[in-house]
Order: sequence, then C-alpha cells, then structure tokens
Amino acid sequence: MNLLKTTFYDEFACIGAECPLTCCGGWKIEMEEKTLKDYRMMGGEIGRFARKGVTYNSDLQSYIVRLRDTDGTCPMLDEDQLCKIVPNKGNKKLCRTCATFPRETVRSYDTDEKYIFLGCPKAAQLLFEVSGKITFMFERDPDLDMEDIPIYNHVMKINLTVRGEITDFIQKSELPLWFREFYGAYTIEKMSSQIAEQDFEAVEEKLEHFFKPSFYQAMYQGIKNTKVNREQQFQSLCGTVNAFEKFILGSMFSDKSGTSDKILQLLHLNRTCTFDEWNHAREEWTAQENEQQWENMLVYNWMRSAFTPKKNRKLLKNYLACILCNLVAAHLLILYSMKHEADAEIRNVIVAFVVRRFLHGNEEIMKIMQLGMDEGVLSPTFLIYLCNLWG
Repeated sequence: MNLLKTTFYDEFACIGAECPLTCCGGWKIEMEEKTLKDYRMMGGEIGRFARKGVTYNSDLQSYIVRLRDTDGTCPMLDEDQLCKIVPNKGNKKLCRTCATFPRETVRSYDTDEKYIFLGCPKAAQLLFEVSGKITFMFERDPDLDMEDIPIYNHVMKINLTVRGEITDFIQKSELPLWFREFYGAYTIEKMSSQIAEQDFEAVEEKLEHFFKPSFYQAMYQGIKNTKVNREQQFQSLCGTVNAFEKFILGSMFSDKSGTSDKILQLLHLNRTCTFDEWNHAREEWTAQENEQQWENMLVYNWMRSAFTPKKNRKLLKNYLACILCNLVAAHLLILYSMKHEADAEIRNVIVAFVVRRFLHGNEEIMKIMQLGMDEGVLSPTFLIYLCNLWG
C-alpha cells in the first residue's frame, strides 16, 4: 500500500508515568480474543484480571476491560501509572489496543494513512510544535498490486475529493480562520443531496463552483463586516459545553496529575462565570495564541476523521465534530486562563481531553450534535458567529 503520514508521526514516544492524561481509563478499552485467552492461561494477577476483569460487549462485538469502580482506570494500571503487564511479560504481550494507541491507520483506497490520535497529550504537543502549516508525507509503493485493491467506488471518490478540497481551503491563510471554518461546513451542506445520491459528477461540479476564488471571495466580502455578538457567542459556547457535560462527567476518572479535578473546576466555571469575565480573558488569550496552530489542529483532525466509518456518521457531522473540538478546547482554555496561567502543558491536556470526547466514535455525542443541527445552533450559518474568537 501507499503510505501517508504527518511529519511528526515517527517522533511519537509514549511518556508513560509522566503523562498528565493516561489512556488507561475513562473510556472503553477493547481486547482481542487471542490476547484474552493468553492472559487467562497465565497465573497470578494477570490471569485473575483476564478471568474477572474483561467482559464481552455485544454492541461492539469485542471484549472490553472492566474499569475499576474506585478510580475508573484499568485494573492493570499501577500506582505509578504504568501497566503491570509490561514488567512481568514484556511489551509484546500487550493487547493490540494498548500496543498501538495512539497510533492509528486509516485505509483510504490504495493508501494507508498513519495518524497519532490527538486524544493523547503527547500527540497534541507534537502537533502544536509544528512550525508553520502542517504537511503530510506521501510515499508511493512501487510494488503495489492494484488487483488487491477494492473497486474505486463513488463513495470513496466523493469522500477523498471533498476531504481534499476542504483541507486545501482551510489552509488558505489569506482568509480569516473563522471564515474558512464556516465555509467548509457551508460547502458540505450545499452538496449533501449529491453526496447522499453518490453522484460524483455532480459533486465535482459543485466543488468547482464553490472553490472558484471569485465565488468564495464574493461571499467573504459580503459577510466579513458582520459584527460578532460576543455575548451570544459566550452563551452559545457555555451552552454547548453544558449540553455535553453529562457525557464528559460519565467518562471522568482519577489520575495522579489531577487533570480530572481541573476539568471539573472548568465545568463549574462554565456555569458560573460572567460574560465580562470571559470576554476579558478571551481578549488576553487570543492575543497570546498562535491561530496557525489551531488551523493545523482542524486540518489534522479533519484528515483523520473525515470519513470515519461509524454508523450514522456523515461528512458534515464529522466536519462539525472537528470544528467543535477547536471551539470547546479554546473555550475551556479561556476559562482556565481566568484563574491560572494557561501554559503549553494544560493546553495539550485540554485538547487531548476534548478530542477524546468528540472524535472517538461516541454516538451519544453525535445525537446531541444532530439536535444542535436540527435547532440551527450548529448550522453552517451560525458558525459565522460561533467561530470568530480571534476577531
């Protein structure tokens, strides 16, 4: 297969005990049957864990680790935040999920795309350390046998074509980021019927129309002076976080870095702070933040998540989930900066926390997003007001 990966993919290394947001708790940890059988044959704590601490989930059709009731983490996580299996049996005995996470491979026709999931703080750090625009490296496989590749159907052609055009547009820095964020959603929505009908020729015509500089420049000129209602923006962002709070709380776990306590404090502050407090903090935070890094975050998440094969997930929902990652992470960081100095470490943690919630296949979150779309709160037009934090 051909290979596509980011420039920092090979730089990743797990920081283990030093991680401020362990991946060993707060969500479902899948385990393949072969590894489970191996564990059950072992004696001692690992064998007991495999027999009593892993259950079968019929919805996922996979075995799932039963997290500890006391702190919401894997029973094999020790007090130093390291896996007990490794010193006893070595890295090769880890289940597939634990051995590979946060590394991911997305198959797109004839290419294996390699990503480091931003739900890991170290991955977020590597992304935010990128100087300038994020780029992807492509390596062609000279021995690729196209007879082994599935038929290049209209669904894949549409997904790849739309993803590519939107990605290129998001990186047009001569336009403000809020407009690029809005326009991506606008174009996908306007093509929704053609995408649903798998009409590739019609989608191509729409893309050619929407991405003519004369067309999008005219639209930008028409709305660029739209005054942002900051108080409405504040209320919408607070309401968005409140809407998802139930699922955020449901995935909390204790950790030695106190990250969960910080998130709980931010959720409380989200309900109690005033507009004037938030807006003052927003002005100071945006003055210090590099908007280019947030563009990179959107591009990276969109490339990874555009056609994630989850049921009831379409291009528009996946795009909006990426937008929400940017908005909610920025909003929580603004709230954090009201009480503390928001340094790079807390930024990486909050970005990772938010990405885990919105881009890890949580269908309940997708239902809330659909409700927001139905009520117009997450409509492309409303993004004009919601996204403009820097303006």
